[in-house]
Amino acid sequence: MRSKNLPGTGTFTKLPLVQKSDSGAYVCVVQAWAKSRGTLFAFNVDVNVDDPVISTATQMQMSLILRCPIVPGDYVKLYWVPHDTSKQDNMRLVYQYDRWRNSTLLTNESKRFQVAGPLYNAMNESFSILLLRLRLKDGGLYVCKVFLNDNVFSRSTVLSIMRVKVLEYPSKLELSCAFTERSHARSVVWRHHNENYKLQMFNNGPGSVKTIVPLPITPNTTGNYSCILQLNDGQVFQAIQEVTQPLEETSADVTNPSMFASLSALLLLVPLVATAVGVLLWRQKHISDRGIEQSLSVHLSDTENIYENPDVREAPPKDSVYMDLNPTGVDDIYKELERYEQCQN
Repeated sequence: MRSKNLPGTGTFTKLPLVQKSDSGAYVCVVQAWAKSRGTLFAFNVDVNVDDPVISTATQMQMSLILRCPIVPGDYVKLYWVPHDTSKQDNMRLVYQYDRWRNSTLLTNESKRFQVAGPLYNAMNESFSILLLRLRLKDGGLYVCKVFLNDNVFSRSTVLSIMRVKVLEYPSKLELSCAFTERSHARSVVWRHHNENYKLQMFNNGPGSVKTIVPLPITPNTTGNYSCILQLNDGQVFQAIQEVTQPLEETSADVTNPSMFASLSALLLLVPLVATAVGVLLWRQKHISDRGIEQSLSVHLSDTENIYENPDVREAPPKDSVYMDLNPTGVDDIYKELERYEQCQN
């Protein structure tokens, strides 16, 4: 390593862009000048580069606040390594904010990121970035770097995205749970809210596990199905899918058939009544057009009118009822009465 001497100060060296691989013991060797062979003095300097990686998880379509280093800063940069990828050469800049110029890097990814809360928090002078509407492919490693003058502070976060999907088949429901960052997952299981109801789980490919719910749905199989993800650091996250029974028909449709039959009979009777009324109206109009006048107060020959004779009107009804009709046209109204009696017989 190169060293530089400063008069009256000593010798120093630098580690630019320090990384975790720079951790270790550094030895500074001092040789004293003398007439005889100089004596060497060794001074050890232990350097420990702490680069903790934070792990977290969330569900797809949710938003997440990504914490940056809690230090004062002039601007912030957010880098991203796609999920389940360890190659650092895949890291790319997805967001940048300069608080002095009040400007943001414009990229396709930056449209889905924004500084959380106030653009610059004067209380702790720190940055946080809000990730919006996360997709399954947004999982991966996020590195937030805060720059202050010539100093750089970094914080890394591994983000796992969970997605629950339901597929329906004629005889079953298939509940699948996909997750990213498999290397940071300790276990992934399906559980029912009723602990006594044991679920069978199947591997649905890398980063996915599924369970089966038989059809039809019964009261025992309804409820919340939880996909539980446990990370290597012990954190537990879950995504819940509710399974319910189909809605049954209303009681009026299935428990009161007599009402339904009565209503149907009434609906069938309406056109029959309408037809009968129409026939009567047509008959009345037809008779009127033929010039028939009904007179209930005119004598015919010497026959007494029953409507003007109280004795006859109060007498009990006989087998025959007579009406005093006065035909005015050429057709005889009694022919109509005879036709009516024939129909009655």
